[in-house]
Amino acid sequence: MRNIVYADSAFFKVFDYEFIHAEATSALKDENSIVLTEETAIKLFGNKNAMGKIVNSSFFGSQRNYIVKGYCKGA
Repeated sequence: MRNIVYADSAFFKVFDYEFIHAEATSALKDENSIVLTEETAIKLFGNKNAMGKIVNSSFFGSQRNYIVKGYCKGA
């Protein structure tokens, strides 16, 4: 994953994305939530539904698990 943005639940109130799964208002409610683009979801999980799957990322020297709470069309 190349482009990563850390955001809170207000992100989708400001930026308009077309969601394929989930709703913009609830997708980033939890601290460990992640929203993927459709392209990234396919790269990571193929044609399987990515909702509820775990994405492990290691940035800034710490590893963390995120739960896919939604995915949307790319920008």
